[in-house]
Amino acid sequence: MQNIHETIEGIKNRDGEVIHAMQRQLTYLKTVDGVASQNMKGLATLARLLKNAVNDVLVLNRTLENSVEELKIKIALQLNISRAMRELEFTVIQLQKEFVQLQEGMETSATGRLSCPNSPTQPIKIFARGGAMAASGCFFACRI
Repeated sequence: MQNIHETIEGIKNRDGEVIHAMQRQLTYLKTVDGVASQNMKGLATLARLLKNAVNDVLVLNRTLENSVEELKIKIALQLNISRAMRELEFTVIQLQKEFVQLQEGMETSATGRLSCPNSPTQPIKIFARGGAMAASGCFFACRI
C-alpha cells in the first residue's frame, strides 16, 4: 500500500507541476495577446495616419497640377504677347523706313528736282501748277 500512496503522492506532485506549467503558459499567452493587441492598435493608428498622408499628397498633387496648367496658360499668353510685340516692332520699323523714304522724297521735292525711278540719273521737274503726273511713273514729277 505504501507503494500506492507514493504513486498517488507522485501523481499529485506532477499534477501540481502540470497545473503550474499551464498557469505559466496562460500567463505567457495573455502577455502575447496583450502585446498583439497593442501592436494591432499601433498598426491601426499607423494605417489611419498613412491614409491621411496619402490623401494630403493627392490634394497637393492636384494643386500642383492645377498650378502647372495655370503656368502653361500664362506661358502661352506670354508667348503670344511676345510674338505680337515682335510683329508690332517689325511694323514700326517698316513704318519708320517708309517715313524716312517719304521725308527724303519731300526734302528732294522741296529742292525742285527729283530723279525718276525708271531712270534715276535723269532729273525731273515738279510742275509748278501742281496735280499733273507724268506718264513715266514718277510721283509728283514729270520729265523735262
